[in-house]
Amino acid sequence: MYICQGHQGNSLARQGKNIDNMTDKLILPCEVRYVEKFLNWLKSEMDERGIKQADIMRTGVVTDGTVSQLFTGKIRSLTFNMCRAISQATDIPLITIYRKAGLLPSLPDPDLWIEQITPKLLEVPARMRNTVESFIDTVNKAHR
Repeated sequence: MYICQGHQGNSLARQGKNIDNMTDKLILPCEVRYVEKFLNWLKSEMDERGIKQADIMRTGVVTDGTVSQLFTGKIRSLTFNMCRAISQATDIPLITIYRKAGLLPSLPDPDLWIEQITPKLLEVPARMRNTVESFIDTVNKAHR
């Protein structure tokens, strides 16, 4: 079930309307704050993946006109279905679309060292994990 927060969702719930059947009309609770930045990111991702506007249109989730309006900057907020269409056409996770559109908070930039060490930590046999954790704790205590 899609949970709609904010004025519009509360209004629909008070009217006893089924929000799941109305997602094509729901505007997400906040406007895309940086439409130009979002579109630049989206176009770059689409170029990398060889995706065209027509691919988003072909999802059938939103109208061709809506997709066209998004790419010409005429849309200042995104519907749930527009985000879903972008996600389906590009294979970008829906939550990533929300984050890049400013509808959810961004994640902090990943620490490169953490990304490099994580696969190595996953290879540590289960019986050795307590030893590795103790070593890390010892190193951290020594440098405080």
